[in-house]
Amino acid sequence: MSCGSRRDTRRVVTDTMRCLVREDVDGASALLARRDVDTASICALLEKSRLAGYFHTLVSASTVTRFFSVAELDGLAASYRRQVAKCENNIALLSVVGKRLEEASVPFLTIKGLYLAQRFFGDVRRRFMWDVDILVRSADLNTAIAAVQPLGLLAHEGFK
Repeated sequence: MSCGSRRDTRRVVTDTMRCLVREDVDGASALLARRDVDTASICALLEKSRLAGYFHTLVSASTVTRFFSVAELDGLAASYRRQVAKCENNIALLSVVGKRLEEASVPFLTIKGLYLAQRFFGDVRRRFMWDVDILVRSADLNTAIAAVQPLGLLAHEGFK
């Protein structure tokens, strides 16, 4: 079976990642081996979906790497390095935002990304985060916005 169509490529990526998350390297290898897989399309989809860095963490120490070219593996590794840098920036940003909110006496919770990465993935570098999500009480929203605006952060239109 060829994975020439976009839908087929998505299915291969989904099934392969499902196996790898379960640490079923043999299952992922069998899946990739029994299909005429276009690994360049897989890598392009992973990059477009912002999953290339995470995929790298799943395959880098496994035999699944044999299905990918050196250039493709290098691309996945580069995505991982960008992911780590972005995570580190997000952690630093959260620290500064947290201090600003504490100084303004605004209680807040960190939700989604950082929390989930640590709890379910075991390391913030294994789950990519494009942003930092915090939750504040609606009564504190204007104070929170004022506290973080000097950092260059702006509220989305729907949050005013």
